[in-house]
Amino acid sequence: MKIIMTLAVVFVLILGGCGMSYEHGTKAFQDEYTRDFMKSTKETEEGFYTYESKTGGYSMLFPVNAKLDDMLYVKEKDYFERINFGENTAENFSYYVRLTYQNKPSMNDLEVQLSILSDEQDYKGRYKETNGRKTLIKYASEIFKTSNGDVAYFTFGFIQSGKNNEQGIKMVYTATCPNEKQKCEINQLEEEKAIRLMKSIKFN
Repeated sequence: MKIIMTLAVVFVLILGGCGMSYEHGTKAFQDEYTRDFMKSTKETEEGFYTYESKTGGYSMLFPVNAKLDDMLYVKEKDYFERINFGENTAENFSYYVRLTYQNKPSMNDLEVQLSILSDEQDYKGRYKETNGRKTLIKYASEIFKTSNGDVAYFTFGFIQSGKNNEQGIKMVYTATCPNEKQKCEINQLEEEKAIRLMKSIKFN
């Protein structure tokens, strides 16, 4: 959990002044690296483009004003991809998504994958279940407070393909208020945003 929190803070710093509005276009298309992953300049749904994985294994909704972190992108042939993206959406609020795609036999074992995810998140509780686009989704949420009072809302889950369950994705969505001296409002709406992204995943 601390690792994800640190990555989220670093990504906010990288974004820096990205809370500004652009005269033309969206942040996803203003950023040369990010737009290379977008299927089209047209929004798939209001506020979202379609992200297409370079593995060819999946696609998903991608917020129009989010940016991919090119420094943390990892790809191994067509069986592994890790992406990180996020956005400063308002004063003293940002979100960060860390997603790992794998296509290999171990993705078949749902319980093992959830155990790994729980260890990574230092989570001891149960997972809720829902379904997406021919996918099974197991997810949970937690509120995390740092020693200096910063607040983060985590929603994390494992998305397993219903067509080929050797395909799976781990996703961690972090919403945070970087400055504890300013007003901070994080609530369960962040879980809904994370679940929307999870449900949008389509395996090929």
